Order: sequence, then structure tokens, then C-alpha cells
Amino acid sequence: MSDFVLDASLALQWFLEDETDRQYSLQVLNSIAESRAFVPQLWFYEIGNGLLMAYRRKRITLYCNFKEPGLSQARGRFAAGYPAA
Repeated sequence: MSDFVLDASLALQWFLEDETDRQYSLQVLNSIAESRAFVPQLWFYEIGNGLLMAYRRKRITLYCNFKEPGLSQARGRFAAGYPAA
């Protein structure tokens, strides 16, 4: 699979088990093991804000245990910004 740009709304589904299209987002997560995901510089802020809002709306807890093995495998596979020419 080739490199791609990852949207924050799709990545947030990895953490929110009540999302309707979560299965697709988990497939994308698993594909990151074979490719790199580029993210906009604001992506990290969007993820932080999304998780904060999910916590405030009681969709996740402060000490929740994320069960997806792909989350730990995907660490370090994100590159902020766009690739150098």
C-alpha cells in the first residue's frame, strides 16, 4: 500500500468504540503497518481536542484501556506535514 494523508476524524474512530463506521477505520489502522500516514500539522491538536470532547461527553474515560493492537504498532508511523520533495 502507498503512503496516504490521514484525517483526524477517521483516526478518532480508533478510540471511540461507539462510532458507526469504526470497522473501516480499523482497517486503515492495520494498513499503517505497511505504509506511512502523513498528517497535517494541526492533526495532533484535532486529535487532542476530539479526545477531550469525547471525555467530556463521557464517551471515553480518563484511564480507558484501548484494546486495538494496531494502536501500539502504529506509533511512529505518522509524519507531520508533507513529504520533502
